[in-house]
Amino acid sequence: MHGAITRIALHLLVGACAGTGGSAWSQPQDLAKRAAELRTQHDMARKGSLIEFELARSGLESCRRALALADREWREAECHEAQRRIDACNLRREQWSQALERFAQDSLAAGEARRHATLLKSTLPDCPSTVPGRQAGPVEVLVEESRRERRQLPGFSVCESHLRALLTATDQGNAALARSLAQDLVAQCGADHPDYRRQAEAALIRSGLDPAVVLARVRPAVPAASAASTP
Repeated sequence: MHGAITRIALHLLVGACAGTGGSAWSQPQDLAKRAAELRTQHDMARKGSLIEFELARSGLESCRRALALADREWREAECHEAQRRIDACNLRREQWSQALERFAQDSLAAGEARRHATLLKSTLPDCPSTVPGRQAGPVEVLVEESRRERRQLPGFSVCESHLRALLTATDQGNAALARSLAQDLVAQCGADHPDYRRQAEAALIRSGLDPAVVLARVRPAVPAASAASTP
């Protein structure tokens, strides 16, 4: 009877291992392979040679160069691409941390945690995130540049007053007023700077309105800048 029970237990154990690809016996080797991969990625990140880190750094440099140009569309394209690369780098960093956490659990279960103690304490460095020569990321720098441009417009005070009123109505949840103010902002200032239309569209979305519908028939009139400078 005891021999039969032993054979049944052995059969169940073999079946369990077969169902997991034999991991119960290959786990030490599997852990060693995973540890090596994690260490390699960690070392590359520390050196800045992990591909996502390199792409983020090159994107930020492209953003820096574009900021020196007068081409607004090019500047925005390059800096938004830099932000996308930063996000991809942060995702890669998070994936590495999750892989390390799973490795920690498996190595602890296998009694191998002490052997990998140094690895288990390691972290990846932060991803590159600031534009060279600036103390801000690409999106923040674009906001700064846009405001600097708007501040130079003769109609700046008029348009900013409209913008502040729109943002206040949006914060207060007054969709009807936000709709009217968004239309006014685009009509009176949309020709001055594209940011005013983007701000209006963002406010409408926050208010639960469709910018394409609300602004469909709105056409920018004489730029506020020109109107303000007219005698």
